Amino acid sequence: MKKKIIFILFIIGLIGGIIYFSNTKLNKKTEEIAEAKTEETSNNNNVEVQKEEIPEMKKINNERKLLSEVTTKRGLPVLMYHFFYDESAGETARDNNCMEIKNFEAQIKYLAENNYYVPEWEEVVDFVNGKIGLPEKSVIITVDDGDESFFRLAVPVLRKYKFYATSFVVTSWYSQFVTEENAEVVDFQSHSDNMHRSGKDGKGAILTLSYDEVCKDLETCRAIIGEKCRVFCYPFGHYNENAMKELRDCNYIMAFTVEGGRVEPGMNCLKLPRVRMSKGDTLNSFINKVK
Repeated sequence: MKKKIIFILFIIGLIGGIIYFSNTKLNKKTEEIAEAKTEETSNNNNVEVQKEEIPEMKKINNERKLLSEVTTKRGLPVLMYHFFYDESAGETARDNNCMEIKNFEAQIKYLAENNYYVPEWEEVVDFVNGKIGLPEKSVIITVDDGDESFFRLAVPVLRKYKFYATSFVVTSWYSQFVTEENAEVVDFQSHSDNMHRSGKDGKGAILTLSYDEVCKDLETCRAIIGEKCRVFCYPFGHYNENAMKELRDCNYIMAFTVEGGRVEPGMNCLKLPRVRMSKGDTLNSFINKVK
């Protein structure tokens, strides 16, 4: 009888142990599943946040886009700047291509306060090809060469007013300024790597260099700037049919001259005009250029 009781107690203990360890294992598995689901949810939320995150500059620019009527009747002013100087620091203009920084700030302030939109280059191509209109208050700021005065004086102004500009940079001169930090407000495009010099005929080198030499220069510039480099500014404004073919073959979608005027539908995307900005421009003359 005693042995039987001991045997029954042993069986009861064994069953209890099995149940205990089964529950422990089940609870552990449940916790692991719960943790995995929590981690998955967290990762999904992070992905969603990443998808939703838009750089502040781009968000502001997109908001400006919605604040004026879309039209195909108004030409797009692409403004052309070169150098900047600060009179308050004792600096002087070397020529009429120089813009006093306080005047530049007044211009950018006007554009920002009046909600001017800076189109993407692909939008400009579609506008020229008659596929789309652009907001009535659209403008593009371009600055040729990539001079240090642009980054020292003008880029802080662009940051202050959350406004984009394009730097047509000569990469053999100023590649040190092609940085991620500057790219927050500056769109870097090509003014050539080493073609901003005289060629055999005394004009821009692009006119007399060989096809292979021009294409190598264009690809060198792109290697420094990045694959987004698809817009060109002719050094000295000099171009010919060969230059346009070389740009097309190297997958450049647009090129600018120094000829005056606004960008209009129906123009040739590889010889577009710009609006020159000069030392003597007042705020009123600036407003007339962008209206």
